[in-house]
Amino acid sequence: MKKLLFYLAFPILLLACSDRSGPGFSAKEASTQVAMAPPPPPPPPDMDDAEELAYDQSSQQEQSQNGVVERKILRTVNTRFQTEDLNATTAYLEALTKKHNGFVTSMNHTNSTYELNNQMQVSIPAENLDAFLEGLKSQSVYTDYTRISAQDVTEEFYDISTRLITKKEVRDRYVDILRNRAQTVEDILNAEDKIRVIQEEIESIEGRLKFLNTRAAMSQVHLDVYQKIPYAEQPDRYQTSFFSKIKSSFVNGWELIQGLVIGMIAIWPLLIIFGLLIYFRRNIFGVFKR
Repeated sequence: MKKLLFYLAFPILLLACSDRSGPGFSAKEASTQVAMAPPPPPPPPDMDDAEELAYDQSSQQEQSQNGVVERKILRTVNTRFQTEDLNATTAYLEALTKKHNGFVTSMNHTNSTYELNNQMQVSIPAENLDAFLEGLKSQSVYTDYTRISAQDVTEEFYDISTRLITKKEVRDRYVDILRNRAQTVEDILNAEDKIRVIQEEIESIEGRLKFLNTRAAMSQVHLDVYQKIPYAEQPDRYQTSFFSKIKSSFVNGWELIQGLVIGMIAIWPLLIIFGLLIYFRRNIFGVFKR
């Protein structure tokens, strides 16, 4: 009978011990678990103030919660290469740019006595940059150089994103003061001035964020493409007609006469001295003969 009672009571004792050793048994352990819990995510920004940045900031909050940081890299490529047919290569580059969802931002054709040159600047999505550069190889007869540079602005991007959230919180507090607490005209003017200054800073930060997002999404490629041609003298850009030459001759002759007259007037003291010498030459020579 005692053994039967023991077997019946043993599971109950085990359950009681397991409840005492559980996470909710000690108040100290419970407070530790509350302290170790991750903080709640910050509220999303006001869509009316920064609608264009809402998606970027929400994705930033999700990445910070997951421990993943999206890197912001500004990539720039400079390359110069020779081609056999500049016009055909230019058309190919325009088609290649459209194929990779890019666009041409500038183009400059120049000619010289020994080469034809085209300097292009295109913007290519960062994920398509490698494929775009690979497509350039088919048009290159000789590559002078290819320089690729990358600037990591991740730290700056997330730093100013945090500053933007802080600025908006401060602005909202001043708006609350203006609506609910300002009682005098001086209080209203001070609050409005603070809101104006902070709003200007917010717009400046939003502009910088937009630039970094756009610049990181689109890589810049500077292309210097040239074609060698046989050396030739540079032709005259214009030809003067016969009557234009006659007119120029009359003008030049009249300017020569004016120059002579002006020159003679400028040396009038010498002319007077020379005239006096001629007039009194006999008396002067007679003095020397004596």
